[in-house]
Amino acid sequence: MGFDLIIKNGLVATAADIGKYDIGVKNGKIAILAPSIDPKDSPDAKVIDAEGAFVTVHSRLLFSDI
Repeated sequence: MGFDLIIKNGLVATAADIGKYDIGVKNGKIAILAPSIDPKDSPDAKVIDAEGAFVTVHSRLLFSDI
């Protein structure tokens, strides 16, 4: 599956837990939360390194530069 945006290395809060996940976004929607997403599988995706950041998937993610 190719993604438009990959957010890597963030501490992600979901309704069920908090953990280290990568987020794959396709067509403006979260398509997958995974322990690791390889950007090589989505060569055209913008990749954001969220190391040290806290990400909640309950909010809209707004990025002005994409």
